Amino acid sequence: MPQSHANDQQRYLTVLQNCRDMALVDLESRMSEMFSNVEPALLDFIDKADTNQGQFQFIDAISVIQAKRKDVELRFREEISRGFTEFTKGQSISYPFPLLESQHEARDSLELLDDDELDQRLSLQTMIDKTDGRSFQQLYGLKQRLAMTHGGRKVEESDIPGGPIHIVSAFQIAAIEFDFESNLLLIMYALFEKFVMRRLDELYEGFNKLLVEAGIFPNLKFEAPKIPKSQQDAGDHAEEMPAAETEETDYTPPQGAAAPGGRPGAAGGGQNRQQSGEASAAAPHEPGTPNAVLGEELFNSIRDLMSARRTQDPVYAQHPDVNSEASGTRPMVDTPSLVSAIGDIQPSQSASYLPQAGENGERPASAKLNDGMLNDIRERLIEEREKLFGNVDRNTIPSADLDTIELVGMLFEHVLNEEDLPNIAKALISHLHTPYLKVAILDHHFLIDSRHVARQLLNQMVDAGRLWIEESSLRRGIYYPMQEGINRILSEFKDDIRVFEEVHEKLTRQIQELEQKAKVVETRTKEAARGRERLENARMRAHRIVQDRIANHNFHPVVERFLTHAWLDKMILMLLRDPDIENSNEWKRVLSVIDDIVWIYESRNHPELEAKARNRLPGLQQRIEDGLTSMGDFHQPDLHALFDQLTVYAMGGTETSEVHIRPLVQAPPPARAGKQAEATTTKRPEKPLSAEEKQIAESLKKLKFGTWFELEADDGELHQLKLSWYSPVTHKYMFVDKTGVQALVTPIGILTRQIMKGRARILKQPTLPFVDRALDTVLGILQQAFK
Repeated sequence: MPQSHANDQQRYLTVLQNCRDMALVDLESRMSEMFSNVEPALLDFIDKADTNQGQFQFIDAISVIQAKRKDVELRFREEISRGFTEFTKGQSISYPFPLLESQHEARDSLELLDDDELDQRLSLQTMIDKTDGRSFQQLYGLKQRLAMTHGGRKVEESDIPGGPIHIVSAFQIAAIEFDFESNLLLIMYALFEKFVMRRLDELYEGFNKLLVEAGIFPNLKFEAPKIPKSQQDAGDHAEEMPAAETEETDYTPPQGAAAPGGRPGAAGGGQNRQQSGEASAAAPHEPGTPNAVLGEELFNSIRDLMSARRTQDPVYAQHPDVNSEASGTRPMVDTPSLVSAIGDIQPSQSASYLPQAGENGERPASAKLNDGMLNDIRERLIEEREKLFGNVDRNTIPSADLDTIELVGMLFEHVLNEEDLPNIAKALISHLHTPYLKVAILDHHFLIDSRHVARQLLNQMVDAGRLWIEESSLRRGIYYPMQEGINRILSEFKDDIRVFEEVHEKLTRQIQELEQKAKVVETRTKEAARGRERLENARMRAHRIVQDRIANHNFHPVVERFLTHAWLDKMILMLLRDPDIENSNEWKRVLSVIDDIVWIYESRNHPELEAKARNRLPGLQQRIEDGLTSMGDFHQPDLHALFDQLTVYAMGGTETSEVHIRPLVQAPPPARAGKQAEATTTKRPEKPLSAEEKQIAESLKKLKFGTWFELEADDGELHQLKLSWYSPVTHKYMFVDKTGVQALVTPIGILTRQIMKGRARILKQPTLPFVDRALDTVLGILQQAFK
């Protein structure tokens, strides 16, 4: 092994051990804070408990936690250490208890999860998702740096030692020591999320810092093209460009380098942006400033490529950064003047072609924008920027601001290209183009800090537009509240971004209200579906039992009606109240009524049994009357006719009005025809699935509830629906709309064939916020342009 490689391996081993030690110290402190808050939390639950049993449960839990705390902490440390050890050895981190639906992937058929298990898994997954969202920049950089310790091999999120999945899994395993019921376990998960998982970005910043200090390559390897000589000579700071322009050199931010608002090599830029950049370098962890170098690295790499591209554009031939001879011939425009010029082209409200609330408060219910309208909007955004350059000579705008203007334009181009975002939402959000130009010029942190409020608002609006705006039902979602917020920004925003904070806070509350309402409605929808399922299941069980006992006997219509209506309803009600009632004496008495009626019916052909049949009648009649007491008066009018006919049977008669009644399974009772038809329809042989269709069906069985689909209706209209429930009895999927209302129930075979025909598809939910995805795409496009 070459000495240099051995030295690298030892360096990697040392830094990983340091990361492990940092994680153990940090997580131990967070766990201690969590346990100190457990008792107050459980005492609060004791106060709110509705029953004495509930209070005792929480009281006992406090004692258990105090007794098991050390064991849980020890197990947690062991699992964290084990993960680091496995990673150091070049192995994948192992998880004894998978967190997600993958633990069910090996099942041959789709099964409903136990509610408690589902709640626990959703709680664990929510922790991971929230941490990924809060710390995605740090985790993104960490994965790339850790890859260097593994010979450049990609590191999956599940293999990040000390990552969200690893930490959550460690606590999942450690919490087994408590041996709690599901409700108590969920409380512990919630406390763990609050006191341990939040603010993990600080821990991941520490990991990245240790890796950088050890000389491990940073996340982004810049591939900027060589800067033309004309640009190298353009300014006095050309030699101060970051040494990250080749793949062979590790990138280290230069000491004293300004932030992107006023980076070395860019003429002008405004004194206020220079100062903010210096503040960022001096205090990178202050609230509101970039919490890692990753965002700045990404932004700087984009700007380097934009700068290189600008040197080839003849419209910038007289810009000082392109033509050194033009330097100093004209003063560069300052920030206040540029912001004022942008304000001159900013509209005061959304365009008239969008639905607006009328003077009397009436709001249009629907709107439809075609792709041609989107092209017009693209032209409008370009015209806005060209109008700005018409008022301010682009060759007098600092390079930093030119980069910002172009990049904001690209962001809003991505809004118009955003997949699954309704056209009406794209058109509405596009009105923020000029306000966001001002935001980015005033504060460069918008483009490098994921916590910037204006950035969070833009991400929020894109996500809300995708989930809560439907062109066919504008009043029901978030369209009009979002339009109200956008109009407020257009009319009020000058240079104080507090209006973005206020709009963001209000929109957050409105979205939360929609989510809560939809959750309640969906819960009720699923409960109703489960109720129908239980009813159908009980009806099928009762039908089968009655049919097995009466076989093909040709009862008088009065007797047949009693068995397949009144007594069947009695049995269905009993099964609904207690699914396990078939083992009880009460159930045996119910079945004895059917058996006795069958025996009396059969005894009519045996004169020697006539006396015994007459003796059974009084007891049978009493059991029937007692059994129907709980059913109300609905079935009582038939009893006299029933008893008369049973008496005829007991006397050996047959009654001339007796008719042939087909078996129950072949001809269900009229009152049940609709429900029974639904049940029997699903049992009819269907056309077998092809091999390709079977693969699709198997993949559908593995989908988790909450997956969104786009489905085409018979009229060609597309609908976004969420998979909410699956019936193991009818083998059908239930979908709900965005408000939680049941919208579609369909068998797996039909859904499979819809996917094959392109009339149904699974919607992929983005894993990164909109702005971050857009910036990554912009970087890729620019890099591709220079290959």
